Amino acid sequence: MMVDLDHAVMPSGREHRERMHIEISHAGSMRAGDAWRACAQQHSGDRSSCAEDGSVRHVAFFSGGDCFRNGVARPRSVFRFYMCSDGEKTMKKLTIQKAGARVLGSLRTSSLTIALAWVAGAAVAQENYGSPALNRVVVLVADNSAGSSLSAASLVQAVQQPDGRSDVHASLGKPVSARAVFSTVTDTTDMSEELAQLEELMARYVVLEYGSVDEAISAQYMLSSDRRFANVELVHEGRLAATPNDPRFPYSSGGWGPPDPVPVDYQWASQAGILDLPAAWDRTKGWATIGIVDSGPPIGTDPTTRREYRIDHEDLQQVVSYTHSWNFAAVPSTRYLATLPNGLVQTLNPHGSHVLGIAAARGNNGIGVAGTCWNCSVNYGQFSSGEDNIAAAIAYLADKGSQVINLSWGDAVGSCGTPGVTDSVICPALAKMALRDSTMAASAGNDLATSVEFPARDSRVISVGGTDPLNDQWDERDWPAGPSDITTGPYTGCPNLGLGPLIECGSNSGLAGPILDFVAPARKIISTVQVGSVYRSDLVDACNDSNFAPAGYAYCTGTSMSAPFVSGIVALLRSANPLLNRTSIYSVIKAYASGGGFLSTVMGWGRPNAGASVEKVMGKVGGHTVPTRLTPMFALVNNTYKDRLYTTRPQLASAAIAGNYLATPDTGTIPSTYSYATAPTTEASAVWGYEVYPGYTWTLRPRASFWVFTTSDPISFTTGGRLLLGTGLGVQTALKPLYRLSFLDPQPGVAPACDRFEHAYATEQAVIDYLTGTDFCTGHGYTAQRTFNVDAIEGYVMATCPYGYTCNNFADGSEPQKLFRRYSAAEDKWALLLESQLASFPSYTADWPGSTGFLGYVFPNVDTDGEGLPDGLERMYGMAIVGGDSDCDGLADEVEFPIAGLQPAGYDPLAGGTCL
Repeated sequence: MMVDLDHAVMPSGREHRERMHIEISHAGSMRAGDAWRACAQQHSGDRSSCAEDGSVRHVAFFSGGDCFRNGVARPRSVFRFYMCSDGEKTMKKLTIQKAGARVLGSLRTSSLTIALAWVAGAAVAQENYGSPALNRVVVLVADNSAGSSLSAASLVQAVQQPDGRSDVHASLGKPVSARAVFSTVTDTTDMSEELAQLEELMARYVVLEYGSVDEAISAQYMLSSDRRFANVELVHEGRLAATPNDPRFPYSSGGWGPPDPVPVDYQWASQAGILDLPAAWDRTKGWATIGIVDSGPPIGTDPTTRREYRIDHEDLQQVVSYTHSWNFAAVPSTRYLATLPNGLVQTLNPHGSHVLGIAAARGNNGIGVAGTCWNCSVNYGQFSSGEDNIAAAIAYLADKGSQVINLSWGDAVGSCGTPGVTDSVICPALAKMALRDSTMAASAGNDLATSVEFPARDSRVISVGGTDPLNDQWDERDWPAGPSDITTGPYTGCPNLGLGPLIECGSNSGLAGPILDFVAPARKIISTVQVGSVYRSDLVDACNDSNFAPAGYAYCTGTSMSAPFVSGIVALLRSANPLLNRTSIYSVIKAYASGGGFLSTVMGWGRPNAGASVEKVMGKVGGHTVPTRLTPMFALVNNTYKDRLYTTRPQLASAAIAGNYLATPDTGTIPSTYSYATAPTTEASAVWGYEVYPGYTWTLRPRASFWVFTTSDPISFTTGGRLLLGTGLGVQTALKPLYRLSFLDPQPGVAPACDRFEHAYATEQAVIDYLTGTDFCTGHGYTAQRTFNVDAIEGYVMATCPYGYTCNNFADGSEPQKLFRRYSAAEDKWALLLESQLASFPSYTADWPGSTGFLGYVFPNVDTDGEGLPDGLERMYGMAIVGGDSDCDGLADEVEFPIAGLQPAGYDPLAGGTCL
């Protein structure tokens, strides 16, 4: 199929030349040496001129300067030609056809070309290599209003019930199914104008599925000129960004590593001098939420608890959120993740398991490997192929409160906002991600190309290239060749895949633009795979770097491995301060990256320095980097489903208010009953240091009743076990995680016990075990258990009343208070209540069996001087509770120690003033 026609007319007397950019969707099936047939003919068909098998008639192939590497032809999706005019002004029809095969498609143009020729083998520049087409087409409905002749809803209905709208069904090319790409809301009250417009745009996207790729290609061509659609896009497979290099290296007593000049039989990427993760872990182990779009985690059956599935790996327990993960690879899509069949990715999901382990394998548990973020939770969007599924997964993860989203996938084609080029269906998902204030990291690609793949090259995405153990750009030609590699000539060391010499041979760069953002380790990265995984030589895109040993750990190479390192570092930063926006996150990583402020086309800003970045985010008071921060616990309520939601994540609060949070991809149009509201002022007060949720206006003020800690180990700079920062009291007590659990499994028409949206919070392992081990739908005909699931840590609370405090003076806003979990049978609601609030909630007296409901001690949301810092934080650090300028330097404490921003260089609320 040919699209994207771009004329560049250059007059030359009677004749002139035109440059045409022609995309062929089947480019992924082309191979060097294929014979092709190209014809140009007048519209009437009474005259034509054809060239076959690479013969040249009157046309030069326009290379753009890089179509051959040592004479080896490469497949590609975009072809450029010079075509010569005979001076006629008639319409022409251009047909591209593989010799001896069907016509792929045709395009009517105003070109003046009579004769052209095709270059045999489809010689191309490697950076424009495209992926195979799938049997799906995404359309953007032009008019989605109630009076439209074809709205998104009526389009889906016409396909699902073709007998009633046979004319519409036929005009679409008779697709076999149709569905909305995104779940969208209709109530946009208090949303920012930009987010409201985005919701309207996303409601217009529909994916049409056809009986074959051929039918989809024909439909895409036909619908491209249909005025009912603003955009029409053929869905492509894309590629996971891992390389099958060194597939048979031996295991030895020295470790897992193959013989190399540099030993890699350990987690070399995490060390000081590389990513400096140990220095970051000294300050935070991380507890943010990472969204991962990939082939899936290691999956097993769970006969003991009768779950539909379980995460089958010792190092990935309580990492993936069951409630907030979705399988977009299944048809129809489903909540339940699964082992994918043979195809794009290998059975047992090694690629997705490996990426998951790099980002979030449990640390300090005495087994296996340590992920970049030890205690992070993961929302998983499982997919097998296609931009439509990628887009749906990104939007889904943004709507589940993911603070960073990792995509170790890319394609040479695709863009957003390029004049004359149809936007990818991924574009509105990227817009949703950005408006939710989530960060996204994506792999740059593995073909040593001079341009970054899409969507990594989008300005809203952090593009991540790859490095080797020597901190150089990853390039397999710099390393000894293995038995499956090219062994002679200039490409020695590159994988011998038969797709071209540089495919999967090294990291893409930004030499040809757009520029690369950062780099991270890519070569021979050890991480988790499912126990029992085995090497599959026929699957070249499934991370097959090793004989996957039965123990469940293996090496992979590729920028697929680089991206989750950066995603994990972003998660550490958003754990240290959940209120930082995505711009601040990027700027701090950039400021401390290894490039020293120099932007390289090959290395971007350099490798992130996790230790220095976390230290900057924590901030300084009294000349010392603080060991912990406080962050507000936002309070929201849904009265329809009698649920209260408490979260430290602004992204999750924003999605809950919109209604996206409770929705699933099969919800369709999201009912207004799914929307949460900010808690009433009788329960929570305004957060002065953080005044607007992402995507909303200032009229919807965030509220909280208490603040929690952002790190688990605040005791440092101590004398006699007491934290000393200036004259602050600190907190001499252990901190413990506060877990959020959820039961989000509505079952219309069944007993109320199973038809519910409900959250629970716990610090006690016994309560967590009860909630996750109790079937709350017993006797309702389910074959599997319906239990609460652990979603994430929502910060840390004090285990005991800390040194120097009474914890019972409710009139003093700087005093910690007890925090209780309480249930009201009369209201059928749970609540998290400070001890001072219990009298105002007399019906809230019950708790889960065997528990008192006491969770720990927290600081109340009280800001006496209104400058944005809670009294508890000011007392802890020795700042003035009243006055707002503790060191009398003329700068407010909140300016020198911002609660929701990066501390300006040289600023300190307890340094430099006349009061000290």
